[in-house]
Amino acid sequence: DYIMAVLPGDKEIDIDKLKAVVKVNKLELANPQDVKMMTGCGIGSVPPFGNLFDMEMYVDKSLKDNKMVDFNAGSHTTSIKMHCKAYIELVRAKEGEFCK
Repeated sequence: DYIMAVLPGDKEIDIDKLKAVVKVNKLELANPQDVKMMTGCGIGSVPPFGNLFDMEMYVDKSLKDNKMVDFNAGSHTTSIKMHCKAYIELVRAKEGEFCK
């Protein structure tokens, strides 16, 4: 199964921490072909709404440190900016700590 993990753009994901949050023994990043197959979007353009792609979502708690969030909207040339609080309420993701 695929999941979506969302974290601030200036942070790096820690796979071992994310495995603990998701409670799995094996976890790896999807390759570009799988990302395209699952979302119809290329790497770097996938909007952070796992619910749109029938994926369980996880948001790093540090995202709440931002007043606003900016993200790509299915392309590399179109972005959306919204209040972080509204984004978190909208996606109803599970929260955890999985940044380095």
